[in-house]
This record gives sequence, C-alpha cells and structure tokens, in this order.
Amino acid sequence: MKHHEEALFRFLAENMPELQRFVPHIASFLVEDMNDGSMGSLRFCHSHGPQAFGREVGAVEVLDLDGKPVSVSVNLDRNENLFEIDVFKCDSSPTIRLELRLRR
Repeated sequence: MKHHEEALFRFLAENMPELQRFVPHIASFLVEDMNDGSMGSLRFCHSHGPQAFGREVGAVEVLDLDGKPVSVSVNLDRNENLFEIDVFKCDSSPTIRLELRLRR
C-alpha cells in the first residue's frame, strides 16, 4: 500500500472497529486501483483464489480537498477477508486528497 492508502485504512479502522483485526497486517496488504474514474477505490489482492463480495463493514463520509463530499465504504469477501475500499465522490469527479476526518 502507498502511504496515503495506509493512512486511509488506518482512519477507516479507527471509525469501524471491526477492521481493527486487520491493522497489524497492514504492511503486507497488496492492493490495486479500481477503474472508478480516479476516485480512489482499491481492491485487495489475495493469494487464496478468486474473491466475491460478501458484505459491507461500514461507510463514512469525508470531504475531498475541493470541499465535495466523498463516501468511503469497506467491503469484505465471502470469507471475511478484505475485498475493497469503495470510494464515491458526489459528482463522480476524481478525488484530489481526502480530508481524513468525519464529515459532520
């Protein structure tokens, strides 16, 4: 993971306690960018075969540097492994830099 991706995951884990179990393994995470128009969604790569969506752990709303709202959700696969971080900006434009604090 790149530094900003790791920072995002740590922020998400602070706000979604169920993700805490993955934090000790963050250095070994392999991710790939998803084709989402440069909004920043990530898919986790695992060596244990193909993955399929299982469930959403949770979602938070933050702001992008331009002040536009961004929804960030974390999904697990059917085996309860990390599946993806889904990022969606309200106007579907590319994200600039997420402000890692909850939108109030």
